[in-house]
Amino acid sequence: TVLPRVIRDFGALHPGVRFTLKQGDYTRNAQWVHDGVVDFCFTARGFTTGLEKRVVYHDELVALLPAAHPLAAKEKVTLADLASEPFVLLDEGEQSLVLDAFATHGLSPHVTSEVTDDYTIMAMVEEGLGVSMLYRRTVEGMQADIRVRPIVHAPSRDVVAAWRSWDTMPIATRRFIDYMSSHIVN
Repeated sequence: TVLPRVIRDFGALHPGVRFTLKQGDYTRNAQWVHDGVVDFCFTARGFTTGLEKRVVYHDELVALLPAAHPLAAKEKVTLADLASEPFVLLDEGEQSLVLDAFATHGLSPHVTSEVTDDYTIMAMVEEGLGVSMLYRRTVEGMQADIRVRPIVHAPSRDVVAAWRSWDTMPIATRRFIDYMSSHIVN
């Protein structure tokens, strides 16, 4: 939700710069940087071994509930509340912040589906196929007939920009990272 605006504004200042975007999970994104496929990537802090990085923003998970679900009446939900329901899991690759959060609290959710696409997750929740969790910034401004609730002791992540070497990265990429860092509000 934040990247398109930053790309647009940076592009207006630097019309000669062209962007090529690739979308993958945390593990794949970092591997593309290691392999030289991309100049830099966005990933979570735990996937940056051997890479330089800068925190771009902090984000936390929120609960997604069907509009008529009994948990939707609560102001906040707990991980135990969510673990007892059919659960649509966000597939984040080799490591799952969602599953790690449940495990930390001794819980095991009743996962009925694993989905990589945020819109599919929201549509499944809207149709009453389960509850889920997505990142707060992902659901801001989305238009689905679902209820979004904070989670007590919400799992969170630092989203980072990661690259191999600042000194050898193209200057346009360095300028974009600097610009982005000063224009994304946490």
